[in-house]
Amino acid sequence: MQFVPVWDSSLQLIESAAVPSWVADSLKKLPYGHSDYFEPGSAVKAMPIAALAATRTRWEAAVRASDLMLSASQGKIPKRSAISIAPIPGHDRFAIQDGNSTFIVALLSDWADIPAIVAG
Repeated sequence: MQFVPVWDSSLQLIESAAVPSWVADSLKKLPYGHSDYFEPGSAVKAMPIAALAATRTRWEAAVRASDLMLSASQGKIPKRSAISIAPIPGHDRFAIQDGNSTFIVALLSDWADIPAIVAG
């Protein structure tokens, strides 16, 4: 069984959300390659997946995100901007502000990192 790191509602503790089997079966594992899915940007940096935590899990949205990312890689739709993240005071992780579902796709696709913009 796979798990997604998620900050709880108080943003003080990390918990793990078990990935439902229907998500693991439905989600398309995407090959690594930032330029296939994301628009470039001067403020974008590759952030290690291990340094990130979701702030919510919407499993249906994650499956939809994998479909959208695949379509972007095929040139059918525009690529998305990098996810946005913010440092969590007193911790060595960053909380995802925008792009939780995209992060889940990258995590379950076994990517080492993902394009992100760190909020000031």
